[in-house]
Amino acid sequence: MSTTHPTLTVRWDVVKALRETKDLDDDTSLAIAMGIDRSTISRVFNGKSQPGPRFQAALCVALNAKLDHLFKVVPATKDAA
Repeated sequence: MSTTHPTLTVRWDVVKALRETKDLDDDTSLAIAMGIDRSTISRVFNGKSQPGPRFQAALCVALNAKLDHLFKVVPATKDAA
């Protein structure tokens, strides 16, 4: 039996709506507002990387939102062998 660890997932619908209200529609403008590299945004948004603490905090600040509004916890799961 294997177990996955809990992780965070982005609430894409909330992020999209807040980006529109802040005129941060393109990844370059969001990257500037977050103070991170545009490629980092692309990797997270395409599911190739998990959002780390710096990314999470920067997104919250850029969108003026609380962490639990932008992310949700995905609990650990146990797979039957």
